[in-house]
Parts: sequence; C-alpha cells; structure tokens
Amino acid sequence: MNVEDAEHARRWSEAQGVTQNGDGVWAERGAPETALTPNKVAHAWTRAAPHDPDLDAAARLRLAFGLPGLAGRVPGDE
Repeated sequence: MNVEDAEHARRWSEAQGVTQNGDGVWAERGAPETALTPNKVAHAWTRAAPHDPDLDAAARLRLAFGLPGLAGRVPGDE
C-alpha cells in the first residue's frame, strides 16, 4: 500500500458517500450521526469495491490495498 492507493481509496469512498469527518471518524451519507471506525469502513467497502462496475481491474486492485490503508492497516495484518 502506498499513499497514492490510500488517496485513490479515499476519493472512491467519498464518491460512494463515505467521508472522513475527523481523525479516525467516518460517516455514511444518510447516516451522519452514526460514526464508523476506519476498520469498519475498510472491511465493509473492501467487500463492495470488486462489485463496482465503473472500476477496471487495476482500480479494484488499488482499492484492495488502499482501503485497509485508510484504517492504518496493511492487507494480511491481523
């Protein structure tokens, strides 16, 4: 994961309606009062990314690495 992948993931998440509202605090459009942890965002949206018809294979791979990076995690970490 690199900074570019994390920024790509951040932009994609924002387009999906998930925004970072503070340090480690995320919210979904339509439910701004419900705070999401970075870990929840990474796991939930990493599952959704492969099904986005607007993404090609390279963009999906970047998201696979970038979304966990938003949570401060690297794929494979437990």
